[in-house]
Amino acid sequence: MANTVTALPEHFTLLDRVRAEPPHWADQRIRAWPIEEYEACRPFIHSVYWCYAASINVFLVVGAQDDHYARWTWRQLLEEGPKMPENLRKHQQAPGYYLDTAVKEPRMMFETWNGYDYYLAGSGKHRICIARFAAFYGHRCALHGVTVWKRYVNWELRGLWQRLREVAGERRIALTMEPYRRILSREDTAGWMKEHHEVKLRVIFEGQIRQVDTAGAFALLAALQAPRWRRWFTINHALGRSEHV
Repeated sequence: MANTVTALPEHFTLLDRVRAEPPHWADQRIRAWPIEEYEACRPFIHSVYWCYAASINVFLVVGAQDDHYARWTWRQLLEEGPKMPENLRKHQQAPGYYLDTAVKEPRMMFETWNGYDYYLAGSGKHRICIARFAAFYGHRCALHGVTVWKRYVNWELRGLWQRLREVAGERRIALTMEPYRRILSREDTAGWMKEHHEVKLRVIFEGQIRQVDTAGAFALLAALQAPRWRRWFTINHALGRSEHV
């Protein structure tokens, strides 16, 4: 939805503007870090990117790892946050803090593992709240000088792993599978880093241990779904293409 804010008197504070004309997202709930969902996906992370002084779209920030304000709304935090009066006073005196590219002090750090939902890690909940409202009324979206962690998940392999476990359980096939992850490479210079990881499934079948990549997982799934009379052969044939451990 496009910003359609009305011109208000210059003496109005940010809080005055919100009360007079709240954004459509003002009453969205601040989310808590989905720890169980993240832990389930972490073994399938195939690359990690970190940048000390990056820019972030403030409207992609949906919550915080510290769940102290979870289920509060953004407007509620702006109006009732215990540190908000002081932070609003500083914003009124020095709005440039939210506009310039200098590294934010105290530091602000954000993490994402699905590519579009960012969560604040550590301090800065009151400041990111102000940044969202200020950006809305300023017709912009970026906050600069923040630290960003981006983690990328191999969703395809994770889905295959879940499906393989379901089929093996349904058909009572004595086959064990766990995700396996190891670092392949790392690139970094001052202020940034990127790691690449190999992500596979470690499969144990009839005492043999093999590592299966995404293509191998597709082949194994087809083998598990084969008719019972030829299942043993198809499973061994599928795993025979995989790397022994």
